[in-house]
Amino acid sequence: MYLCKTYFSFKYGTFSTEEVVKAGVEAGATSLALTNINSTCDAWDFVQFCRKQRVKPILGVEIRGDGQLLYILLAANDKGFRWINEFLSEHLTEKKPFPCSAVGAPFFSQGCDGRSVASDGFVIYPLGGRAPADLLQNERIGVLPGEVGKLLKMSVTDYPDKWVIRQPVTFQNKIYYNLHRLLRAADLNTLLTKVKPEELAGERVIAVVTEAPGNGAALGGIKVCTDNAWFAARPSGTEDVYKVYAESFQGPEHLAQIQAEAQDVVSAALGDAG
Repeated sequence: MYLCKTYFSFKYGTFSTEEVVKAGVEAGATSLALTNINSTCDAWDFVQFCRKQRVKPILGVEIRGDGQLLYILLAANDKGFRWINEFLSEHLTEKKPFPCSAVGAPFFSQGCDGRSVASDGFVIYPLGGRAPADLLQNERIGVLPGEVGKLLKMSVTDYPDKWVIRQPVTFQNKIYYNLHRLLRAADLNTLLTKVKPEELAGERVIAVVTEAPGNGAALGGIKVCTDNAWFAARPSGTEDVYKVYAESFQGPEHLAQIQAEAQDVVSAALGDAG
């Protein structure tokens, strides 16, 4: 499922509402979900653009607390979307922290009018956000494409209907990815080189290696691995520079993104050392 963000995910997304719908159509999508961060500002514009393109619109929101993804709420109908807006308004206007999960009763069944039911919407947790055995009736676990391999070590068949593919859509290409990075730096009030990988859309770091896996010999640098790419950095040995090597398993645009992030990581490390 394509979970789309626009620039109404303030200081995060780079798509306009119309652009993200057109991008979905070009990708062959027949349905699109709008899940801006703690915001539903452009929901009705999204619905209109989707209907114009004959794409099924799904309205929702990505709930984050302290910059961390907690879960995604998707409305199954108008009552569900109303519940989402009431939920957002209650927590944002009263400056209440969002709960990490449903407490007492499923989300969407806690409406102030007493008429909402769990089937009015769905909750998607990130992989690792909640154990499959603890999921309530309208809850699922969203698995990123790069996380599929992790399912081999989990008892997926015990909960066959509790898993969905989660495909975020945040920026258009390398140029807009750099804009995304600048927006994140502005939001965090920090230098671009100080923005941490986990504060950006994109790859999740799964390993940081400084020794060879076979014999434990020092690499003379560092290797950072994600689900879909890796980069390594080490001193030249003949010049007063660092060399960066990178590989992507997804194509040239993704490689350019990884290279840009690698250069920032190396620059920040050298700056701190100096």
